[in-house]
Amino acid sequence: MRIFILLLYFCDKFYLFSMRSIRPKALSRPHSVGTAVLRVGLSSAAASCGKAGGRHLRGIGIMATAHRHTGTGGMAGKCRVGSETDGVPVDHATLAMAVTIRRAKREDLPTLEWYGLHTPHREIIADAYRLQERGDGAMLLADVNGFPVGQICIDFLRKRPSGRATLWALRVFQPFRGLGLGVILVHAAERIVISRGVAVAELGVDRDNAEVLPFYERLGYEHCGRERGQFLYRTPEGKPIRVAIDQWLLCKKLPAKGEPDGGSGLRLAAE
Repeated sequence: MRIFILLLYFCDKFYLFSMRSIRPKALSRPHSVGTAVLRVGLSSAAASCGKAGGRHLRGIGIMATAHRHTGTGGMAGKCRVGSETDGVPVDHATLAMAVTIRRAKREDLPTLEWYGLHTPHREIIADAYRLQERGDGAMLLADVNGFPVGQICIDFLRKRPSGRATLWALRVFQPFRGLGLGVILVHAAERIVISRGVAVAELGVDRDNAEVLPFYERLGYEHCGRERGQFLYRTPEGKPIRVAIDQWLLCKKLPAKGEPDGGSGLRLAAE
């Protein structure tokens, strides 16, 4: 019996030593895996805050936060994160990110499939890029740390006879929605349209997607018609997909080139 008790004692000591040796060094006591990962992020954010708080980075500074928990001074004024030492639970963080609005490059095309979410639309993405290469369109991206978290396309060819440019394929990656990136992308696209001397920007909203109408109306777009039809594309496997179109058309009269546009005053990274 005494030998058995001794064996249990040494096995327990060995287990504790093993667990201590594999525990992340960032933790001083046991935590859940989620908290451990978050704490590493908080430590990094705190370090960067001390070095770069308030510094203007290239692109557009936006706030991405789990709880939109910033003080009146914003991130630069109060760069504070919870920690174990001050008694604040480590359950959220506020991160300041630099966003660059730029034209798409060929190497962006695979990433624009967003981890398989838009892989079936590979042909559509490639067609939009080819339109840009020919000078008949533009494909603008919101770039965060090298990843395209948002996109908007412009087609100068389709409505050229009527003096309009078509804005289409506006999308923002799910974790970055609700932060104003959609507005930034629309304004950037409008600047491109203005630079080409086109007087009107037009876009379509599917009639079963009426909840987005107020977004465009706030940006100055007005109802200007209805469009029905269909288009065809093929998946990477070669399967043809036919999509019916039933849209409201929204239009916005843009200022002439050189006039104030009343937008965000953004410039593309290449400008």
